[in-house]
Amino acid sequence: MKQKSFLAALLLLVTCLTVQAQKVKINLVDGQTFRYDVEKVESITFDENVEFVDLGLPSGTLWASCNIGAAAPEDYGDYFAWGETKTKAMYGPDTYKWMNYWEKVSSTVAAINKYTVDDSYNGIWYSNGVFVGDGITTLLPEDDAATANWGSDWQTPTSDQFLELKQYTTQQWTTRTGKDGFQNHGYLFTSKKNGNYIFIPAAGLSGYDSTQGEDEVFRYWSASLYIRSYEAKSFVDYTTIDDTLPRGELGNVGFGRYIGLPVRPVWKK
Repeated sequence: MKQKSFLAALLLLVTCLTVQAQKVKINLVDGQTFRYDVEKVESITFDENVEFVDLGLPSGTLWASCNIGAAAPEDYGDYFAWGETKTKAMYGPDTYKWMNYWEKVSSTVAAINKYTVDDSYNGIWYSNGVFVGDGITTLLPEDDAATANWGSDWQTPTSDQFLELKQYTTQQWTTRTGKDGFQNHGYLFTSKKNGNYIFIPAAGLSGYDSTQGEDEVFRYWSASLYIRSYEAKSFVDYTTIDDTLPRGELGNVGFGRYIGLPVRPVWKK
């Protein structure tokens, strides 16, 4: 596990605050130096809960201990539309970043204008039947909520990384106590190799102006596009889709990109 802390920088800032026209100087262990005008620094925050867990996976992928925006592993955190890096009040087609003004086209999903593949769908990524889209199938760093919010060392896991997590861990649907004392349901993923584990809560989803399915719906964005341009792959408990199925059936399925889902980052080696 690893924690990031800039305590030295904070102490330096406190010292400098008493002097006009001073700069905050932050020296990193890799030799880089950053300077900021004191009067432009509003606050310094610490991501003490951001750490990665080594589950002994073949790829070496290291999983974060909590969701983006969460204060602890049991907490839900924030919700993001796929390919967006900020939270918002409304999650719908008319507020989706990668959508042309949707009332001007024949259908909502036909207006998608980034991350498009040759899927034979009647979208604006075709011109007179010819594919003119970008063919990008994995989130770029600038559109990745994990990278944008936690830095370049983090990324949203791909659909393959989710499947690896499933294959090389045991999964147990269980409860953990959150920061407000509530018993939050979710999956405990325990490594078959070294016994380390992560807890990922059933955080639900955010559609339009409300959050739904907290403590029941287990669904997370991957960084991977689905076979249709208007959907991305989400890692889901299939009980979410069909409540006649037993808990524990986990896999990747497509989901509308403009819906807000939580993100559990992985560490980029």
